[in-house]
Amino acid sequence: NLVAHSGDGSIRAEALDGKIVLNTADGSVTATRLSGEIQVRSGDGSIRLDKVTGKLDLETDDGSIGFEGQPSMLRLKTGDGSVRAQIDPDTVMADNWDITTGDGSVTLTLPAAFNAELDAETSDGSVRSSHPMLDEQRDERQRGEDGDERRERRRVMRTKMGDGGKTLRVRTGDGTIRIER
Repeated sequence: NLVAHSGDGSIRAEALDGKIVLNTADGSVTATRLSGEIQVRSGDGSIRLDKVTGKLDLETDDGSIGFEGQPSMLRLKTGDGSVRAQIDPDTVMADNWDITTGDGSVTLTLPAAFNAELDAETSDGSVRSSHPMLDEQRDERQRGEDGDERRERRRVMRTKMGDGGKTLRVRTGDGTIRIER
C-alpha cells in the first residue's frame, strides 16, 4: 500500500501494485504502470495515468484527465477540463463506470469488441461516434424533425454495445462527447 500527499506540488509514480492513494492540493499527478485499487485527487492540476489496471477513481477540481489502461471499475471526474480515456482490448467492466466533466470535452476510445450499456449526454454540445458497434445513422435527419429537435437528439446517446451489461455513464456540462475505436 502507498499513500502520497502534497499540499503544493506534483506527484509522479511508477511501477506500483496494491492500494495506491495519490493526493495533491495544487499540482499535477502523473503515473505509469500502476495496478490495484487506485485513487487520485488533485485540487488544481491535471491527472495523467498510462498502463494502469484495476479499480480506478480519479478526480480533479480544475484540470484535464488522461488515462490509458484496463480498468475493472472506472470513475473519472473533473470540474473544469477535458477527459481523454483509452480502454485497452480485453477490458471487462466489473462494475458501472462514470466519466464526468463540468466543462470540457470527453474522448473515449473503446476496443472493437466491448460490452456495456452506453449512457452519454451533454448539456451543451453533441455526442458523436466513429465506433463500429454504435449506430452511424443517428446523425441523419429523421422524418418530420426540425433543426432544434435534431440538435436536442444529438445531445444524448443511449444504446447497448455488444452484449450490454454494466452502465457506462458519460456526462459533460459543456462540450462534445466522442466515442471512438
